[in-house]
Amino acid sequence: MPYQEKNYFVLALDEKRLVFAITARDTEEQLPIILYDGGNHALFYRNKRETIALDYLDDRAKPILSTGLNVAIAEINPDTEKMVRQYPVIVKIVDKLPSFDLE
Repeated sequence: MPYQEKNYFVLALDEKRLVFAITARDTEEQLPIILYDGGNHALFYRNKRETIALDYLDDRAKPILSTGLNVAIAEINPDTEKMVRQYPVIVKIVDKLPSFDLE
């Protein structure tokens, strides 16, 4: 069941590159991938046990995400506001996201 990322930011570095800033997790990422169907939401599979719903994507980010180019994830410690880790993530374009209930 996905966890809804309530406070995340999307930074457009240019017309082809995005960085998603999310809350840092205690675990490491493993083969991260984002599924996107062109709509308002994306699913970020951080590892086998963690799926994060990125809801209500900014309209300016959608066309860039729709290209299917890799994005970057920056995990930020909310207490110190420092970046804990950064890594590239594959974006896979799908016809439709799987349905889910949020925690």
